[in-house]
Amino acid sequence: VYELYRTWTSSYGTVYAGNPELDPEKTTSWDAGIEQKLWKGAKFSFTYFENYMKDLIYSVYTQPKYKEKVNVGKAESKGVEIGFIQKFDNWLRFFTNLTYTHSEVTKNPEKPEIVGKRLIHVPLWMGNIGLEVKRGKISAYIVGRYVDKVYSDDENRDKKSNVPCSYDEYFVVDMRVNYQINKWMSLSVSGDNIFDRDYYQYYKAPGASWFAELSIKF
Repeated sequence: VYELYRTWTSSYGTVYAGNPELDPEKTTSWDAGIEQKLWKGAKFSFTYFENYMKDLIYSVYTQPKYKEKVNVGKAESKGVEIGFIQKFDNWLRFFTNLTYTHSEVTKNPEKPEIVGKRLIHVPLWMGNIGLEVKRGKISAYIVGRYVDKVYSDDENRDKKSNVPCSYDEYFVVDMRVNYQINKWMSLSVSGDNIFDRDYYQYYKAPGASWFAELSIKF
């Protein structure tokens, strides 16, 4: 509904228009992978994937200061996912994974200059690394998340970082500790972006956030 009908004007005078003539996006995908146990408690995984997209919906400038939702023809993305897990005595788990995605527009008669450009909002690299602990009444995790810089401009011109409207690469760390008081009550403390990393995802991303929660089930 947003892509078909919503039209609004920014404070800079740019019109962002919907397009009721849009066709639905279509994607053909396949992937193949392996999982291999290594030593005690360790497992490695590898997956290769390909996605072929048709009528992908994009926001493009069809006139100066007029950005409209259009079907851009064809695009594709290919990449790999690699993961590793190590368990220790059923109470401690270490995990890490990494994803590489090469994406590009392969056909666009309406705007041929974006052919060969990376897809908007698709990072080249993403990854996670973390620890999970469960011992008695206490469970906890700490996870680091990395996302590479992405483009929001169909011609990939928005290369600046750490400014409003940019989409920056970032690495943030989240955590949570939970204590099971009894079978029907638990207390937890959690934090997002606990090292207060500054970055922009169009707007400036929230800084460190902390939460305490008391859960009662009955």
